[in-house]
Amino acid sequence: MQRVESRNCFPSWAGEDKYEVMHFMQNHIVYLKEKFCSCGMFQLVGYPCCHAIAAIEYHRLKMEDFIDECFKKEVYLKVYSHMIHPVPGMHDFEDSKMGRVDPPDVIIKMGRPKKCRRKDANDVRETASRKGLTHTCTICMRKRAQ
Repeated sequence: MQRVESRNCFPSWAGEDKYEVMHFMQNHIVYLKEKFCSCGMFQLVGYPCCHAIAAIEYHRLKMEDFIDECFKKEVYLKVYSHMIHPVPGMHDFEDSKMGRVDPPDVIIKMGRPKKCRRKDANDVRETASRKGLTHTCTICMRKRAQ
């Protein structure tokens, strides 16, 4: 997905491992040695974003050199090399001398259920206040501020 999106990126080399990548009228800064991109995806997910891929392909480097160690096969095999012991089923568990714990009963209150939640003191009012508005009296036709 990122490799396909990198076709829309246009890198320009800024010296050493620094690149400025134009992607849909937005500039992104990429540092390949630090595995950094200003969009934040390179640091977040651990593999190159489309901007970094464009910079890597521009300099004709190997993509595998910029992927985090946790995504490599050797690390995966090392993590899952230990044995996961089997767990007995529920029928093998011993019965407890304590009583069974059930959730509390739901109490349905009398009356019509409320439609709206209770407003908090910090909630923003949706309607405007009438302070500062002028009103015309229908009897004497004078304007008054409220």
